Amino acid sequence: MNSFSVVLPTYNASKTIRQVLDSITEQSYSPSELIIVDDFSADDTIEIIRSFISGYQGNININFIQHHKNFGVSKTRNDGIKQSSKNYIAFIDDDDIWETNKLEIINEILGKNPQIKFIGHTYTYPGKLDKYSKSLKRISFLSLLFRNHFATPCVVVSHDQIEFFDEKMRYSEDFDLWLRIACKTSTYILDYPLTILGRPLLSPGGLSGKRFEMRKGQTKAYLKLVKYKKWTFFLVPVLITVAFTKYLIKSFIK
Repeated sequence: MNSFSVVLPTYNASKTIRQVLDSITEQSYSPSELIIVDDFSADDTIEIIRSFISGYQGNININFIQHHKNFGVSKTRNDGIKQSSKNYIAFIDDDDIWETNKLEIINEILGKNPQIKFIGHTYTYPGKLDKYSKSLKRISFLSLLFRNHFATPCVVVSHDQIEFFDEKMRYSEDFDLWLRIACKTSTYILDYPLTILGRPLLSPGGLSGKRFEMRKGQTKAYLKLVKYKKWTFFLVPVLITVAFTKYLIKSFIK
């Protein structure tokens, strides 16, 4: 039977953190542990989390870590990963919601496909109706190079394959991590929106809203990748050109 550690980084999320916690603890297949890492919030986030923990009567082991200063999301996630102990790690952010059966569905897939060490799924937004097939497909390494198929709150990774987010990167640090993991194991995606994102990935409110910085982050990820797969050296110029071409096209369309 698979067990799940959930890593939840949070910062100034007093308006959303309670519903996020509810979506984790009300899963039809409960995670074994929840690691909450607060990155020095200045609002009521900490008080809400403490109140939730004190009133929680379920079987999930909750570990609450507080930073003494603001470090950024990469270190915050990494500190959660370091405390995880179960055989799969699932990520969620402090303004996103999981469907109640998310871990149940993922667990069933992993049970039938024990070779899968990295799985993601699609996502949706509040009030949006999506068409989906519930199909599972493997994402080739080449396909992942040209497009990040995975949103962090939709990813589950085997503990024996996990690496750490690059704490020096502020943009595309998730893409960088997925590429490094994909150098070791195959990646899969389920066409089933089991996460409701609190905001669009490229909205102005989040780090991912800075498109140019995101493309620069991609470039750094590509350059780092050569150390892991030397043959990508010949592909890096093409990848960078494609990334910035997409940026220019979207900038003009906007």
